[in-house]
Amino acid sequence: MNFAILRKQVKYRAVTTGICVSVARSLAASLKMQLCSEKKSRIGIEMGRGTRLLALAE
Repeated sequence: MNFAILRKQVKYRAVTTGICVSVARSLAASLKMQLCSEKKSRIGIEMGRGTRLLALAE
């Protein structure tokens, strides 16, 4: 699985939503684990204010 897209999006979302980068990184890590455990190729969570954090697996 390639999570480069996720990492890039996390950094961007951390700025746009005002959450700190460390929080964004921990969210990214939990999404990665969820992708692996549920064997899904795509998963997303709502982060408030209509912003979504999306993890994609290739």
